[in-house]
Amino acid sequence: MTTKARTPALLVASMFLLSCRYAIGADNLERQQKVLNMISEFANHFCTEVPLEDSGSKAHLTGKGKAELNNLIKRLADLGGEISLAYQSEEHKGLLHGQLVDALKDNLRCREKVLDDLKSLLNVQASPPVAWNKYVCTTALASSQQGKRALLIEFGVHKTPTNGFWGLVEFATPYTSVNSWTGTPLRIDRQQTAPGLYMVTKEQWIHYPTSLMYQEQFSSPSITPQQSYYLYFEAAKPLEPKNIVFIEDYLSAADPTRMRTLASQVGECPR
Repeated sequence: MTTKARTPALLVASMFLLSCRYAIGADNLERQQKVLNMISEFANHFCTEVPLEDSGSKAHLTGKGKAELNNLIKRLADLGGEISLAYQSEEHKGLLHGQLVDALKDNLRCREKVLDDLKSLLNVQASPPVAWNKYVCTTALASSQQGKRALLIEFGVHKTPTNGFWGLVEFATPYTSVNSWTGTPLRIDRQQTAPGLYMVTKEQWIHYPTSLMYQEQFSSPSITPQQSYYLYFEAAKPLEPKNIVFIEDYLSAADPTRMRTLASQVGECPR
């Protein structure tokens, strides 16, 4: 096992990821607000400016109404995410047309009904959660040292092996020591790394004197469905991670944008 000094590229990459952690949340909130604003503006205009078209015993949206609705759908789809999936089929569009016709017939509650129809369809048609390959498990443990607290973090995969490992853990309170090993997935006991298995191109960064962050990178071994990687921290107080980053390709440190994408693709602990 070789240990190197931390490189400037890794420092830049880790700071980029930590800043993105807040930016992603802010982007989602901003996007949600844009959606609500678009729907609200559409409802205000739709209920006062768009007439119905009678065809025998059945009412329909006029060409103008359909055009404005299609324009709204396009603008919502341009925002991406689950919104772009909500109106892909003609079946959903037809259902929405019928609901909006019913709303226009109720002058007193038209705006309220339009808002409800659009919001409910967005929610119902949201894309299902993605089953990511990677997962992270955290377990508070009793330390072997009197007066100490311990935290075990497991980095695992369901199917596809990683290309080495790039990981970062940020705490709210300092840790005093850290150990690591590879072992059987979904266990919380101390395991011994298999004999003859060495870390290759390993780089560690331990933040002294505050010890609020730990980062590690290595090219081998890979994390596989049969072998997880564990970090074991001890501290004077209970440890609560503020942020855990798990990236499955150690070479991605050279591409911060790709790191940001990979860092977001982590599922829940399967146990």
